[in-house]
Amino acid sequence: MAYLVLFGIGTIVGMMLITLIICPRRWRTPPAIDVVNALRVAPVCSAWGFGLFLVYHIGFVNGLFTGHAVWTPK
Repeated sequence: MAYLVLFGIGTIVGMMLITLIICPRRWRTPPAIDVVNALRVAPVCSAWGFGLFLVYHIGFVNGLFTGHAVWTPK
């Protein structure tokens, strides 16, 4: 479990660093770009929502975090 947590944290940090290198944030943006930035919130929120749904479904509904996982091969 510790390996999985460290792997996840490392993946997140690595993706953040690559994103900052490829597309550095501009500190001063014109007001017209605020609309574009607002439109970027929807995919981010949906990705977080889907990720949290997967964590809940796999971790708690299927029992990954409860100690008695349920898995049936298809």
